[in-house]
Amino acid sequence: MAEMARDTYGDKTLIELNTEIELLQNDLALLRDEYAKHNARITGQITRLRHIINDRQQAINFIRRDREQRYFSVHPGSLRGQLESLRFALGLQAIRWSKTVPAHCDWQFDAGFEVDKKEPIKALEAFLAGLPLLPQIHERDRSATITATEIIKCD
Repeated sequence: MAEMARDTYGDKTLIELNTEIELLQNDLALLRDEYAKHNARITGQITRLRHIINDRQQAINFIRRDREQRYFSVHPGSLRGQLESLRFALGLQAIRWSKTVPAHCDWQFDAGFEVDKKEPIKALEAFLAGLPLLPQIHERDRSATITATEIIKCD
């Protein structure tokens, strides 16, 4: 303020203020350039990460689809209740029960597991593993018959 009072016409003060404005504008231009560099770098990193995420998501989706197409998931519960879904997944037209298996008999799975659907006979054998049941595939009509390997008594 003392300088302003001594500057009779205010020319010196105006020059100093204009100089300060130029310096601030130069600083602003430098900051703008620096911001643009950082913005471009960060935008590039974000784009690269999005591509990585997209590629990985596509791979995960492919694996899930492949797994769903290859395996049949057996859940805890009724064998007979899940047999129709397995039949459909294996592309079989029908599953018949032999007379050696009582119609009212059912078995319960206490844990889930997966069955490879690649070969229907092996899939049915894996599904029935540990049970006194034996599957037989009939290629002519794409069906299966399940027979008992021992005498079954159900209460």
